[in-house]
Order: sequence, then C-alpha cells, then structure tokens
Amino acid sequence: MQVEKVLNIIKKLAEEIITLETADRLRNYFVIKSLLDELRDEGNIRQIPINMFNEYAHNLLGHCRILAGLYTNDGHDDQQHLRWIYAEIDKLRSAHCFNIEFSSLNI
Repeated sequence: MQVEKVLNIIKKLAEEIITLETADRLRNYFVIKSLLDELRDEGNIRQIPINMFNEYAHNLLGHCRILAGLYTNDGHDDQQHLRWIYAEIDKLRSAHCFNIEFSSLNI
C-alpha cells in the first residue's frame, strides 16, 4: 500500500465534503473511514505504534463526522474542521506513524 497516496486521497475527500449535499457528504465520510481502516491494517503490518494511529484517526473521523452532518456542529465552521483534519493527516504522516517525507507528496 502506498500510504502517502491514501493520505492524499483522504485529504481530497475531506476537502470535497464541504462542497457536497448531505448524501454525498456521507459517502465521502464512509470512504475516508474505510481508507483509515486499511491504513490501520497497514500500520499493524509495519508495526507502528497503533495507539498513536488510533488517536489521530479518531480525531480525524470526529471532524469528518461533523462535516458529514452525523454530529451536531460544535460552533466551529467547516474551514476550521478542515484545518483540524489537515493537522491529523500531518500527524499520520509523522515519524511516529508512517514517517512519510513531505517532499515526496503532491499536495
């Protein structure tokens, strides 16, 4: 699995959520969730600290749930939730998880 490509896809799906109608927002959320499940499996194979991965993935999904309309908005706008999603993606790229070089990414 090319982790950096999957993280880029997650980023694009999250960016797209805020432009979509409710049903399509839900579709993007469930695709993100499925991709994170695959990354968790890849993390187990690579023996990364899974508790860190789980924390970052949980936080990322929480913001996606709000953007998808599954949770009541907490008073922050969509752009703020998107910034928090970016931060969690950056953490997933970190040395503590997948140790992806930023220069190798096309974002």
